[in-house]
Amino acid sequence: MASLMFCGVFLCLFIMEGSFACFITNCPPGGKRSAYSFAPSPYRRQCMKCGPGGKGHCYGSNICCGESFGCLMGTEETAVCVKENYIRTPCYNQGSSCGQNDKGICAADGICCNEQGCVADQKCTGQ
Repeated sequence: MASLMFCGVFLCLFIMEGSFACFITNCPPGGKRSAYSFAPSPYRRQCMKCGPGGKGHCYGSNICCGESFGCLMGTEETAVCVKENYIRTPCYNQGSSCGQNDKGICAADGICCNEQGCVADQKCTGQ
């Protein structure tokens, strides 16, 4: 009986874990950061600070953007952004929607980023 109860508790914990975190094999379309995009902003965590003087925010595991320096990709300043992959809760960055199908966020003046990369976008000019 105890082993049956243990299995039941383990199954419940496994199901709950899957609903709050995702790994490479079970992330929702758009990645873990899109999973809680429906949540009100007080409950969402802002992405980690990065870049020169910590004046930017992570936009992907190797992308750091800030108004004062633009976007850095794959540099020493972006190394901290890899840590976002190990945090259970998704993060968000403030900004206007941009890019193809509005799946990106204006990260710096004239630059639109998502988890995969950054592109120039007129929607982000003058932000």
